[in-house]
Amino acid sequence: MTRAQPCPGILSAPGSQPADCPWASPGARPGQHSNAGCRQKDSRLARWTSRAGGRHPRGRPTSRGIAMNLGFERILQVKIPVADLQHSVNWYRRVFGLRLAWEFGEPGVVTGAVLTDDAERFLIGLRRLDTVPGEPSLAGFDVVSLGVPSVDVLKALAERFDELGVEHGPLFDRGPGGGVQLDVPDPDGTVIRILSPFGEHAPFTGVEFGPDGAPTFYTTPHLELD
Repeated sequence: MTRAQPCPGILSAPGSQPADCPWASPGARPGQHSNAGCRQKDSRLARWTSRAGGRHPRGRPTSRGIAMNLGFERILQVKIPVADLQHSVNWYRRVFGLRLAWEFGEPGVVTGAVLTDDAERFLIGLRRLDTVPGEPSLAGFDVVSLGVPSVDVLKALAERFDELGVEHGPLFDRGPGGGVQLDVPDPDGTVIRILSPFGEHAPFTGVEFGPDGAPTFYTTPHLELD
């Protein structure tokens, strides 16, 4: 069986805004934003948190971002564009053991669906590609990672995928503290990454991949942090 090669690339979004300023102006370079808009919305946030029972500390810039607790617990849902909704719904059900929780659309036409695991810990939304603005292609891109409790579970999943005839990558050691990954492309080529728990690691780790794909690690960010 042909297996997909691991995608070791660093996930980045060229032209994306600095992670510490969610109100940056579109197109701003890292470290630049609309100061007036930022101050305005920051003041709104301060008033909101004051009413909620006390102002949150502003935090300090670190390699991990601005340390603030705004009450977020987890990523609840990701939504993936698919060319054939019916086929993809059944693929995700069969491969990842999910169940169909919702479907939506227009009269007589289903354009999207939401699947969940048995304990409803996370949701995967699927939207028919021709209804998504821009009709994006995510082939080869690991848009989401699912966590498992151990490397043994990863190995068991790889065996399950083999039994199902599902294409997947090899178990890939991500280096110090990075855990082990297993990549599975869905019918549209969008990669679903499965990760074992991270080991002990520094507050920040940089990874650079050479021409041969071999990783090297560094401890000082190359990105400029405000």
